[in-house]
Amino acid sequence: LTFEDEMRFWEKVDIKGHEECWEWKGAKNGKGYGVFGKRINGKAITLYATRVLSRFRGDKTEGLVAMHKCDNPSCCNPEHVVMATAKANTQDMIQKDRDDRVKKIPDGQIHIVFSMFESGFTHQKIADFFGVSRPHITRILDGTYRSRVS
Repeated sequence: LTFEDEMRFWEKVDIKGHEECWEWKGAKNGKGYGVFGKRINGKAITLYATRVLSRFRGDKTEGLVAMHKCDNPSCCNPEHVVMATAKANTQDMIQKDRDDRVKKIPDGQIHIVFSMFESGFTHQKIADFFGVSRPHITRILDGTYRSRVS
């Protein structure tokens, strides 16, 4: 990335106070994450704004993802964005109950998940019954998403 890229990048960020989120004013993807366009050898590429931010800071990025401590996908405040493993980012999302990839099963119905499993239903059959993913059921049963509700 060039100096000109960095100047263009910061023009797309609404810089505010040290502790506030700095909103990305440029294009965003469907989940609200900032995207930054660039041409390399005549080919247009799109990068996540947080990935560009991390490169400007000199962060190690290989094998890592940008994790928002503020949970605001369009935030570009360097104090709010850290590099983390995908696993750590997913665990952070789960701990903060922000996992929007799957439909939630109401707490009052969690006991049904356990009853079905104890009755011999497979994780997939339980998932199909509730309209959620099989990994979601697995995470409920192993306590990753939430502890067993009596």
